[in-house]
Amino acid sequence: MSKGGNLLLNVGPDGRGAFEPRARELLAEVGAWTALHSDAIHGAGPAAGFTTPRDTRLTRSGNRLFVHVFGWQAGILVLQGLGGRVRFASFLHDGAEVASSVVDDEGHLPHLRDAGPPGSLVLHLPTQRPNVLVPVIELITD
Repeated sequence: MSKGGNLLLNVGPDGRGAFEPRARELLAEVGAWTALHSDAIHGAGPAAGFTTPRDTRLTRSGNRLFVHVFGWQAGILVLQGLGGRVRFASFLHDGAEVASSVVDDEGHLPHLRDAGPPGSLVLHLPTQRPNVLVPVIELITD
């Protein structure tokens, strides 16, 4: 999806036509995640032209950019080149706002030196990872 591909799950029935309990659990978990995060997948495609932070993938649909956070980084997440281009950031699963700020011309935030390259958007992540398979942050861009 973020690289223009598809997600395939390698599950299937056994010789008697039944799914193993582990496969059923996986399908239920992926189905629940997809129900909450469908906007980041259906109708969304690669987000070309953006630098992807470590352990994340980006998808895009119109003026909405979706940050799929695979490796939780409590603290901050720096997105280069997006400073001043994002009107609102929120978690897709529950709509909770994600605070953000922009790195100044010297590479600092008011409370943090060397926060990242000037003009970067900094997302201030909660300490505890949201209880979803892969947290997704929706950015509404200008």
